[in-house]
Amino acid sequence: MEVHQGKFYLGYWHNYFHPCYLARPKKYWQISTHYRNLFINSFEIMKTYVIRLKKGDEVISEIIDFCDRHKIASGWLSGLGAASHAELAIYDLEKKEYFRKTISDTLEIANLTGNISKLDSKTTIHCHATLALSNFNAVAGHVDKLIVAATCEIIIFEIEAKLERKHDQEIGLNLLEI
Repeated sequence: MEVHQGKFYLGYWHNYFHPCYLARPKKYWQISTHYRNLFINSFEIMKTYVIRLKKGDEVISEIIDFCDRHKIASGWLSGLGAASHAELAIYDLEKKEYFRKTISDTLEIANLTGNISKLDSKTTIHCHATLALSNFNAVAGHVDKLIVAATCEIIIFEIEAKLERKHDQEIGLNLLEI
């Protein structure tokens, strides 16, 4: 795994312009409110890490290991790359269970999006992916397991807040506490 660490400063990242709208002055991020049925809580980005996973790495376990080693308790991640094996899931709200699909094929990781939080003091990754198959069809879902084929490039935004998950009986999932 290769790692690059940086900080966002008003749209700049290590002296290079980064068009990320999240990189705004702190005063714009100190908003916490409940509006209708939306729970909104915004936080300052503390650090930014860019990591590159290598062939054979398992994405979720590598991210958890990286976060534990760098003491990242909360954050957001985004990535892309290639995979050779994926285990995806889709949650059925009525049955309160996941339907799972395993795919072993040449896969392009078109999108990898997720967050980093704690569940019972353990680092947990809630991650979804959109994967392109060799026939150019796409599949998507919650990532249980993803094996890197050539590379997987991930950016992690560490945030100041301590995000935690708590089990919700009605939904049947460990939901993010905001």
